[in-house]
Amino acid sequence: MVLQALLGTPKVDNLNTVIRILEGGDLRCKTEMGATMLHESVRFNLPADFVRKLFELDVPIEERDFNGFTARELAIQLGKTQLVPVGVCWVKTP
Repeated sequence: MVLQALLGTPKVDNLNTVIRILEGGDLRCKTEMGATMLHESVRFNLPADFVRKLFELDVPIEERDFNGFTARELAIQLGKTQLVPVGVCWVKTP
């Protein structure tokens, strides 16, 4: 998967490049463990600006991974609470 290839690299120097790739990609793709781009962004501790951009791209936010966690719940569980305020829109509004 492109996402795993990009995020799995030891260091991504230019997140803007990743964002440009994602803009034309499938934002609903998941890893073998059911993680979305948002889950992986939390797991890999990507910058809050990147997470914010995922929200702007309308990445699915209510998807659960195979452990039953949403990305927001994962951020809280992993102690990455700096990402939680970024996601003021962590819940879809009608």
